[in-house]
Amino acid sequence: MLVDAVQGAAIIFFSFPKPLGLTLQKRVRTAVVGMVEGILCLLGSVCDAPYHSQPQGHLTYTGSVWEACDKSVNLPRDNMEALLEILQDQLDTVQDAINEFRLVQEENDSEQLVSSLNGLVIETLDNQETYLSESDRQIMMSALSLVQMVKNTLRRLCHLVRKYGRANEPACIAQLDDIADGARAFSASVDDFLLSVYPPMEHSDLRQHAEQLADLLRNVLSIMRFSHICPEEKRPWVSILLLSINHDLEKLIQLASCP
Repeated sequence: MLVDAVQGAAIIFFSFPKPLGLTLQKRVRTAVVGMVEGILCLLGSVCDAPYHSQPQGHLTYTGSVWEACDKSVNLPRDNMEALLEILQDQLDTVQDAINEFRLVQEENDSEQLVSSLNGLVIETLDNQETYLSESDRQIMMSALSLVQMVKNTLRRLCHLVRKYGRANEPACIAQLDDIADGARAFSASVDDFLLSVYPPMEHSDLRQHAEQLADLLRNVLSIMRFSHICPEEKRPWVSILLLSINHDLEKLIQLASCP
């Protein structure tokens, strides 16, 4: 029965119509792989030890299989819903990064900082390495403004996709895929950028990551502006946001270039 289940899951994936969208296909693949890996882990656990000898371990693997199967029930129905999943996930991750960054700023003001970001721990008790000068504080404020641009872009993208997104034509599906490819990189780029802002600051790294994040923003906005999710009357907003990104980047580069 389990072999039939694995084969059935594989058939679902390999028979998935690619014209429905690469974003949706990747989402289905992730779900199928999760179910198959869970089943294989359960089978391996049972084969390595009799069921009665490690009941807790077997229950854990069984629970993982059930969890993977439950997630498959809520798979997106089309490429538009698959894109919205990605955008919402990126938005949540970026918001978490902003919250942690603000916490760092608040705790540094008290001159005793203990903060973590993606497993990185920084500790200071009046440590020169983590001391923030006034110029460093200005850089942090400017950096936060750039990350807020990412958040605003993702929120706007979610709104436009919900309101204008279509997954019933090949051209529209391809545009949604292009947006998804760019948006997936936001959280990692934001993490790299904010880590370069944490003390002790290395200004050359900071400038590099700031430019990379701004380039990613501009690329995604350019794709969005000429896609079906952005009607002509909405395009002035994109131009304003692009100007704001350039302004924030120039300000940040200038601050990070001061001796």
